[in-house]
Amino acid sequence: MCRNVCVAVLGLTWFFQVQAAHAEVTYDPEARLAELKLTLPPLDPIIGNFVRAVRTGNLLFLTGHGECRDKGSLLGKVGGTVTTEQAYASARRVGLCLMATVKDELGDLKKVRRIVKVFGMVNAAPDFTDTPKVINGCSDLLVAVFGERGRHARSAVGMSSLPGGISVEIEMVVEVDDAQAATSGTRNAPTSKGVEAAKAEVRKAQDDLIDAYLRRDVGALDRLLADEYTFVNDDSGGLADKQQILASFGSGGDRKITSYRRQDDRVRLYGDVAVLTYRYQSTETYKGQNNGGDYRVMRVLVERDGRWQMVSGQETKVSPTGER
Repeated sequence: MCRNVCVAVLGLTWFFQVQAAHAEVTYDPEARLAELKLTLPPLDPIIGNFVRAVRTGNLLFLTGHGECRDKGSLLGKVGGTVTTEQAYASARRVGLCLMATVKDELGDLKKVRRIVKVFGMVNAAPDFTDTPKVINGCSDLLVAVFGERGRHARSAVGMSSLPGGISVEIEMVVEVDDAQAATSGTRNAPTSKGVEAAKAEVRKAQDDLIDAYLRRDVGALDRLLADEYTFVNDDSGGLADKQQILASFGSGGDRKITSYRRQDDRVRLYGDVAVLTYRYQSTETYKGQNNGGDYRVMRVLVERDGRWQMVSGQETKVSPTGER
């Protein structure tokens, strides 16, 4: 029971760390639009003494948008001649027009750090009260395209009229990250060093860890292991945290490694998270008992302040034939 709980806890830790990093790496709103079989419409010419968007600092304020006119606009009062469902679809098309403006202003939708605020206006019949259901058309689209970054603060209000008799008009505020487009999607390496250089650093961190084990260098171990470090032996279900690892190698500790050979290693990068898998043979004792052998290992590392730290690890003993 203990073994199963320990393995499950560690597995969940790895899952959430890697999935969060992987989601960040693959953030690509324009690719998501393609998956949804949606295209951004051409922008309408400005008619009046205003602009589509104004940027101040890292915030982009978008003027009120109706539907882009390439396919015509929905006209009429919602709750009168226009149904809630028709208005929802119109709000969705307005969302595409808003994104077209963001794309035109920023050059790349990856630069959207967050959809901050949506202000939705509905040309409503006097007794129509379902304005939130209408503006959901835009909100649902933003979340579908931008994920968690698309979740926003919002107002959805009814108006006695809107320009030209359109049914829906929406304003939006966007937070911008100019560095995002240069790193999203293609950033498998956690830094600008490149993928291979980052992988070499991960392997070097593992080499340093083994060297610290062999030398029983508790100071080096302290630097290489993150404070939340957790290690589990998959066969025994034994679970150890950082302090227990340090104590076992420190003065009076009961673990000693005399040889360690690593092979068949593989590094996968997910932003600033790395998963290292390899096989090793060791000669060691633990609590006076022979604890060496042939093992498969997985480690999760995170780059913090320019250096890699281990946050979790798991090992499984391998039989002489290479099978568990």
